[in-house]
Order: sequence, then C-alpha cells, then structure tokens
Amino acid sequence: MRSRRIKIILFFVFAALTVAFCFNSPVPELMLLNHSATILAGIFLIFVMLRDNISTWSFKLILVFTLLHSIGAKWTYIYVPYDEWYQWLTGSTLSEIFGWERNNYDRWVHFAYGLLIWYPAKEIFQKWYGYKLRQATFAAWMFIAASSMLYELFEWALTVVAASETAEHYNGQQGDFWDAQKDMALASGGAILAWIINKISRLVRR
Repeated sequence: MRSRRIKIILFFVFAALTVAFCFNSPVPELMLLNHSATILAGIFLIFVMLRDNISTWSFKLILVFTLLHSIGAKWTYIYVPYDEWYQWLTGSTLSEIFGWERNNYDRWVHFAYGLLIWYPAKEIFQKWYGYKLRQATFAAWMFIAASSMLYELFEWALTVVAASETAEHYNGQQGDFWDAQKDMALASGGAILAWIINKISRLVRR
C-alpha cells in the first residue's frame, strides 16, 4: 500500500511538470504530436500505479525518462536550450567544449531510453511473464533495440506522409544521414550500460 501511495505522489508531480512543459513551446502546432509518447507513457504509468505490479524503482526510472522526453517535446528536441543552461552555470557551452555542430539533446534521450527503460523491461519480463534472469536480461535488451527500430520507422513514415517542415521538426535529423542508426545504437548501448550497472550492483550486494 505504501508503494502505491509513493507512486501516486510521484505521478502527480510528473503530471504537473509535464503540463508546465506544455507552455511557451517554440513550435506549439506540434505539441500534440510531440507529446503522443508522453500520453502513452502516462497511460502505462496509471495502469501499473493502480495495479502496483512493478517496483517503485522501475516506476521512478520510467518517470525520469518520460520527463526527459517531455522536455524534448516542449522544445521539439532541436531547440532544447541546454547550451544556454550550461552557460548560465559555468560561463561556457557544451557545444564549445565538445565541438558539437548540432543540438544533441535527442541523442541523450535515445541513450537514456536504453539506460533507464532496460531495468523496468527486465522486471516486467520476470514478474509478468515468468522469464528467468538471463532470459529477461536478453529480452529486455531486445525490447529496447526493437522498439527503437520501430520508432525510427515511425519517423521515416512521418517523413513520407507529413509536410517536410513538420517531419524535420519532429525527427530532428539536423542534416545527419546516419541519424536513425546512431539513435538506435545509443539506445542499445544505454541498455548494455544498464545491464553492466545492474550486474555490478548485484555482485556488490552478495
């Protein structure tokens, strides 16, 4: 019961922040499209919150990832002003430090998808479907890789059917021909890092 109360509180904090992120978007006409994934995540979070069938830790990880996506959705990813934020803190920009020529927030979120969602996926495969640890570990990685591929296919389909400006704002390729491949690789790499961290933490606890 305490676990469910914690999840309810966290969900309402998440909902309030998500609503706040909807204001003053640079491309408001894309707000609904950008937040389609947020809505799906919110429905899933309500489902697991009411049934209380995943751990609080997994719930938190999903919330953090969805908030990262909500920030990207507010600024349609390519306009997320992380350089301005970092400059306000340190006086320099990340793009200056690393020599970046594009807004890399979308790259970070793809990596965060694998890093943050791998563990909840593993837990779901174990608890809901009865997978053994090794099976769940691999199945969770496959889920990350496959869902990343499906998302990139959705972006490709959007490019085909939508206006070019709409597709460019949503997809955020920023002229990178290998954008889809890099995004999928980052998500898969994030999942591998999550597995390594999980493996080390289990060894330490023994």
